Amino acid sequence: MRVVIVTGVSRGLGPAIARVLLDRGLTVLGVGRSSAAGLEGDRYRFAPCDLADLAGIDAALAGAFGALALHSAHRQTHFSVISRSHVGVSDRGVVRLR
Repeated sequence: MRVVIVTGVSRGLGPAIARVLLDRGLTVLGVGRSSAAGLEGDRYRFAPCDLADLAGIDAALAGAFGALALHSAHRQTHFSVISRSHVGVSDRGVVRLR
């Protein structure tokens, strides 16, 4: 099983990338503040998460990763990450880029 974690699925390139991956038969875990319309199906999971909130990332993603682990427990699984979120890091911490 091939799973791709795509951040920034709220709008823009993130949902477009997720749709192409789903159309090619991959399982997608979408991460973002919301999920774009049309991203759905048995191979799509959504984890609501604001990646600018560093303290909340672990809790926000734990359930989604747990569900993927159960789903793929008896198969070899390959994970990839495509980060499309508009978040950057500076010496002052996390800043949202627009």
